[in-house]
Amino acid sequence: MERFSGKVFDLSQDGMGVVKSPEGVVFFVRGAWPGDEGVFVVTERKKKNYGFARIEKLEVESQDRVMPGCVYHGEGAGKCGGCPWQFVNYSAQVQWKQKLLNLALKRAGHENFLSRVESVVECSTPLGYRNRALMKSDGDDIGFLGFKSHELVPIDDCLVLNEANRATLKKLIGFLPHAGWRPQTGRKWRSIEFDDQMTAAEVMPDKPLEFRQVNDEQNNNMKRWLSQELEELPLESGVLELFCGNGNYTEVFSLRGYEKLVGIELSRSSIESAALKFPQYDFHALNLFERSEWTGVLRKVSDLDVLFLDPPREGFPQLPDLVAQMPALKTIYYVSCNYSTFFRDIAPLAGSAWELERLQPFDMFPQTPHLEIIGKFNLK
Repeated sequence: MERFSGKVFDLSQDGMGVVKSPEGVVFFVRGAWPGDEGVFVVTERKKKNYGFARIEKLEVESQDRVMPGCVYHGEGAGKCGGCPWQFVNYSAQVQWKQKLLNLALKRAGHENFLSRVESVVECSTPLGYRNRALMKSDGDDIGFLGFKSHELVPIDDCLVLNEANRATLKKLIGFLPHAGWRPQTGRKWRSIEFDDQMTAAEVMPDKPLEFRQVNDEQNNNMKRWLSQELEELPLESGVLELFCGNGNYTEVFSLRGYEKLVGIELSRSSIESAALKFPQYDFHALNLFERSEWTGVLRKVSDLDVLFLDPPREGFPQLPDLVAQMPALKTIYYVSCNYSTFFRDIAPLAGSAWELERLQPFDMFPQTPHLEIIGKFNLK
């Protein structure tokens, strides 16, 4: 087993500590933080110049470290692997999220836009913020899967869930053992998904919920940000909203009084929900990732001058192609929970006729390295 002593001097884009061995090999260490010093054990070598390691012993701890409140925090047996930054004070988490976002912008070749990046909007409740949960059950226990594992880690509480969901979890645990939650042949567990708008009795195995932002506070902050932004746009503007879900951001356009909006979403049930809430708008259920499905809709959007999109984590690489089909387009708002795919998607635009005016990050996911961002682009 290969060991070495070193000091963590940086974080990777996915939030792992970065440390060099005496030979100069870079190792990425989950659960390590800048300022930590100690002994590390090599777990995997990818190439001659980098690999992965784990902490064997910390001799000096970073001043940003705190004691995690959750007994399931960490890696290994009995640890769920979630909330990977819970061992760090919240102020340091936010500072590093800002640094990593700025660094990603530079690496993507958009250093000239650094002045457009605004400060991260912090979350007032770094714990107890999640309004929904996706767990697993084998009929005897309920919990999460361990880090990089298919093994179920039973839990009896989760500190990032809001109070309503923690209460629901307690009731679900009280249902165990549950014959109806036992997995089918060939499976180890079934999915158990619930949110704070459900009772425990309403929870059904393998029944996915409609998409919903997990953090109500930050979702409201983002909607307020958008509402203020829209003050500059005339109400006569026509809006194309992609990945509109059941109308989370559509509500902002409606309250502002925009008369023309075309909403598109893959999920038919979500589109039906949005259409019920906002009957004045035109909604369509189609797969945006299939270029062949655009044909009928392109005629409806060719004269629209505002594009708003909130794609899933894999982004929307078809964005430049769509923009080319919208000659009247003047403003783009792009919401993303993965700035790597965000920078990939906007690269052809930022290098041509479009300019990033604002990039606003929101800490939607405290205790993790993830950020939610909204970028506003204007036609030059």
